[in-house]
Amino acid sequence: MREDGESYARASTMTAKAQRRPTYIEGIESMVDEMTAKAASKHKQRPFLAAFLLALLFAPPALAGEVRVTIANATTEGDIVVSLCAENQYPLWPDCVTQRRAAAQAPGPWLFANVSPGRYAVIAYQDHNRNGRLDLRMFGPPLEPHGASLDPPPRIGPPRFRDIAFSVDQAGRDLTVVLRTR
Repeated sequence: MREDGESYARASTMTAKAQRRPTYIEGIESMVDEMTAKAASKHKQRPFLAAFLLALLFAPPALAGEVRVTIANATTEGDIVVSLCAENQYPLWPDCVTQRRAAAQAPGPWLFANVSPGRYAVIAYQDHNRNGRLDLRMFGPPLEPHGASLDPPPRIGPPRFRDIAFSVDQAGRDLTVVLRTR
């Protein structure tokens, strides 16, 4: 009887395992069904997504302004370089929007068009020797005339952004930058 009892116990264990297995498979099948349903609902949402993307594409752009800069106190020697910098670009001049013009044409307005609303700074210098950079003394201020928006107070190093920053909105902004040798 012992053998029969053991075989009965094994049979009941195997039957329990066999009964659990379909539950496990059914669980996997239900997960697959849920994933299929989610994928199907995503396909139903795609026309809405396409309509949203088209609306963004044809939406009117954010109103942009113009920054008009006049340079004062420039001589006719060399070039004038004017840079418009956003706060995240300052004082890295290569990242700023920069225009270069012969000094003889410099006083006229320098136009920076399509400027998004925000805070900006203008930095300008006169490149007497046309070497493409602002020449500096070993210690102290630059050798060439330079200036910035809002005419900041003199200090060692470049002016702080907060001292030269101005706001631009869709109406734009007119500025005069005075070049000085300090």
